[in-house]
Amino acid sequence: QPSAQRVVAPTFKAQSWDAQVDEMVGALLPTVESGKVVDALAREIQRVVQRIVPEASVVGFAGGALLRGCAFGVAVPDVDFVVTCQPEALASGVHASKGAGTRNTWCDARQLPKAALRSFTEGLVDSGRFKFRRSAFSAAEPKVTLLAADTGGNDAMPFSLTVNVATPLHSAALLAECARLNPSSRSLILLVRRWARDRGISFAAKGHLSPYGWTLLSIYFLQVFTETAKPVLPPLARFATARLLGQGIAGGADGEADSAPAEAAEPATDLSVGHLFKRFIQFYTSEFDFRDEAA
Repeated sequence: QPSAQRVVAPTFKAQSWDAQVDEMVGALLPTVESGKVVDALAREIQRVVQRIVPEASVVGFAGGALLRGCAFGVAVPDVDFVVTCQPEALASGVHASKGAGTRNTWCDARQLPKAALRSFTEGLVDSGRFKFRRSAFSAAEPKVTLLAADTGGNDAMPFSLTVNVATPLHSAALLAECARLNPSSRSLILLVRRWARDRGISFAAKGHLSPYGWTLLSIYFLQVFTETAKPVLPPLARFATARLLGQGIAGGADGEADSAPAEAAEPATDLSVGHLFKRFIQFYTSEFDFRDEAA
């Protein structure tokens, strides 16, 4: 269904394109305050979840500043909360909360995360602090979208809740590493993700790329960008944070998996984020070979 919030063109104090982009990026960057909000909400969700599964823990990940009341904010939340727990403890807690059915039903590897999400969602909604908005149980990583009510006069904050998934961690790790290697790269990623969301092309349930997919496209573009003496970002195998997440992410067929992590250095380019964004659009419009090339 259409977004309840209209896509409103932002207003800027700056006049030039590059300055306006920098102003926009400044509003998208995560802040200390947003981190505190996410951490406090993670603790609140964990208290509810642990009533069902005492061994569970909850971690929150914010993709940027907490922009409430934005178009497509519920369809594509800025915040992810991941419940982590050993499958045996998860199955035991879900089984006990249902009070019926067989244990084998909840131990099914495909059904267990969905059953857990249903139990956690019921508990969160019953607490009176959260409202259910939508579910995506047919996705590769089942998730539920909820709203956290705000008592301070702000709009409610939408967030995604998942169980034992790795994508939010991978996304946060890549963003952090991009910020370390070249701050402009993180700025471009946040700008691309916001652009894709406002254009309504970042809702995975509709067949679009997810925000994580747009992140990977941005990183690939910055690795092959040819207007500078050296790439803005190194190969993924040299991302120090990504290498910690396993060979499935950092490894490569070219033998670079054992390369030393790239050092943070002077930015590889003095080009503006505004120019990089224009070149990003141009690259995937007319230069990227969708038949023979892969990001």
